[in-house]
Amino acid sequence: MVEHNLAKVGVAGSTPVSRSIFILFLLSLLFINSFAKEIELKSHYTLDSSCITLKTLEIDDANTSCIFKLSDSRTSWRVPVYKIINRLNKIDISVKHPHFSIISFEKETKIDLSLLKDEIKRLYREKYPSIDIKNISIFPTTHNIDNFIYDPSNCYIKLSNSMLKRDRGTFSVKCNKLNYFFKYFISATLDVYKANHQIKKDRIIDSNAFRKERIAFKTIYSFPLYNLKDKSLMAKQTIAKDKILTSAMVVPVPDVRRKETVNCFIQDGSVHIEFSATALQNGYIGDEITLKREDGKALRGVVVRKNLVKIK
Repeated sequence: MVEHNLAKVGVAGSTPVSRSIFILFLLSLLFINSFAKEIELKSHYTLDSSCITLKTLEIDDANTSCIFKLSDSRTSWRVPVYKIINRLNKIDISVKHPHFSIISFEKETKIDLSLLKDEIKRLYREKYPSIDIKNISIFPTTHNIDNFIYDPSNCYIKLSNSMLKRDRGTFSVKCNKLNYFFKYFISATLDVYKANHQIKKDRIIDSNAFRKERIAFKTIYSFPLYNLKDKSLMAKQTIAKDKILTSAMVVPVPDVRRKETVNCFIQDGSVHIEFSATALQNGYIGDEITLKREDGKALRGVVVRKNLVKIK
């Protein structure tokens, strides 16, 4: 028989430092794994049945079992977000805290709405040349929809400008005197220009005053500017730092700017008199503005071209 000496109790087989590093390594793997399934919910989803699955929530998982049952008698549902989070937590899926409290679910319709989707996308792209629409969902809200076919030659879409400033809304389609009503949701990103610093009123917006940034399209209160580098614009109001530059905030640079010295002339028959004056107003060609001469006298004149005013 071969005699073996058993390890002594309390004596480490390797150095304490090595074992500590190994334990920390295992703990780090567990820590990383605990966050591996953390997902971010959206405020709206589509589904093909009245059952919410991981696939419905766009979670990569082979399991297609129902995690939340919805009423079979409806085609749209509004579910408190905490209920979905609780169900996901029970199957060890962590969720980032969302900024909304309700999730909307819509059942996909069986009618072909592809042409209608293309038309909605076109309307958005007219307003936002840089928009990248990743997904669009359209749902009928009327019951007489079974025979609906969108034909651009016979149908007219009514979608207001106010709706085009949002990522969701309602619209109607009129086809051969029949009106059909829909609601829609889009998922998109958009290139915008943001102010690098505060831009004061009446300041010309140069290339150092803004930067381009891609954002998620949600709600736009005024249509953002595009191709800003190709335009000569002036702030219509004071613009705060990091604000999205919109069409409501700017105007084209005037031909005559307030507080600037401009050339003036008086033409009376063969008599032509030229002098300088300070503009008290911004003005474009054809505008009548007020000026002040060096002696303080106020004058009225019409802008003829850039920095030139004809005195009345």
